[in-house]
Amino acid sequence: MEKVIHSDKENIKNDRQFILQSLEAERVAVFFRIAVALLGIIITSLLGGDIRPAAVRAVYSGCVVLIIEALIIAAIVYRKRANLTQIRVMQYLTSIFEIFVVSIALYSFGGYNTFKSHIFQVYYVFIGLAALRYSRTLTLFNGLLAAIQYTGIFFYYIATDAVVIGTLQEEYLGPVISVVGVVIKITFLVLVSVLLSLTAKGYAQVVNTVRTEERKNERERNQSLNLRNILRRYFTKDVAEYIMQRGDDLTGEKREVSVLFCDFRDFTKISETMPTEKVFATLNHYLTKMVDIVFEYGGTLDKYTGDGFMAVFGAPLQRHDDTLNAVRAAIEIKKQIKVINEAKGADIGQDIQIGIGISTGEVVAGNIGSKKRMDYTVIGSVVNLASRIEHLNKRLSTTVLISEHTYKKIQSAVNANHLGKFRIRGMETPTTIYEVSNITSNPREHLENSSTI
Repeated sequence: MEKVIHSDKENIKNDRQFILQSLEAERVAVFFRIAVALLGIIITSLLGGDIRPAAVRAVYSGCVVLIIEALIIAAIVYRKRANLTQIRVMQYLTSIFEIFVVSIALYSFGGYNTFKSHIFQVYYVFIGLAALRYSRTLTLFNGLLAAIQYTGIFFYYIATDAVVIGTLQEEYLGPVISVVGVVIKITFLVLVSVLLSLTAKGYAQVVNTVRTEERKNERERNQSLNLRNILRRYFTKDVAEYIMQRGDDLTGEKREVSVLFCDFRDFTKISETMPTEKVFATLNHYLTKMVDIVFEYGGTLDKYTGDGFMAVFGAPLQRHDDTLNAVRAAIEIKKQIKVINEAKGADIGQDIQIGIGISTGEVVAGNIGSKKRMDYTVIGSVVNLASRIEHLNKRLSTTVLISEHTYKKIQSAVNANHLGKFRIRGMETPTTIYEVSNITSNPREHLENSSTI
């Protein structure tokens, strides 16, 4: 039975595909880091004359460090060996480092330029990188960390009297820093991080929904495959496919079928002298060969009956020669039992004998049972008659017996002995029984596969 997945969150943590998606997001972040670093170097080189030497050195150093960081992360993520916990830890550590590098570069611009420089907007790049990783908390973390560090720089400059505080209008007209202006920038940092975090959350939900649907489809495919494999143990390939297509739609319908019962003679007595393991091994070996023959001739395994089985020819698929196929299968089973006995008879101490009974007539075929468990089977007097005919083999020392109706449908294709009328328990009138010795045509000849649904 398939284990129940207790929660989507736990499932995702152990989902290799989700880990690969996270690694792919980290690879994208690597390229962004390198692009930002190269862009910073280019812009600083073009504007180097207008920037403080300390700021130029800080920007160059920060860009080089970002490139080195990106290369180290690339070496990690391209190995594809990290688990999700390691990826998350790496994301938070690199976020702290990157925001700190931006803050150091900002600080190096000096009191007034720090709060008037456009380098402030680089914070948004690294907040956006967190959003690309499908993590709402990481995005919020980056935004709040940037806001805290930017606020810290502001208070440091105020405490050291490195800046003069003025109004917002004075900030635009001279070397004055406005508290309102700084608050606006910090507010935008927080707002942008919140908006990007919501975007990351929405994208993560989409990804999780897609992955959940993929897992559901994968489970359904596996269940379908398992069900198909199980059905093929009981039905031929075409019948199994037919049942898979019809599903619960296999409601009761009247069909003319040939029912075959096969049973081992005195197997209970034989099994009493054998170890349990050997009993099951022997029984399974014989039944496997016999059921394979049933499938070969287009029959359906209805059920096992302890040391025998019941097969149906004509349901759920009907063929024009179902009755003949049932008798062909019976004769082939008889021959196969002889071959197996020659190979295994000495192993179990004696030969296995079987009895087969076949009757043909109208039945009701379809699913029967409860909503939780249903079986496809056939119901009708024909079934009981086939079982009773099979039991006659022991009394008559025969192997393959068929009903009169079965004989009339195939009499030109078989050699059969008329054994007379027998009173069958549960039947009001005596039943004429025939013993089939062989098929007049080759039982191995190619069967016409035309079928009706």
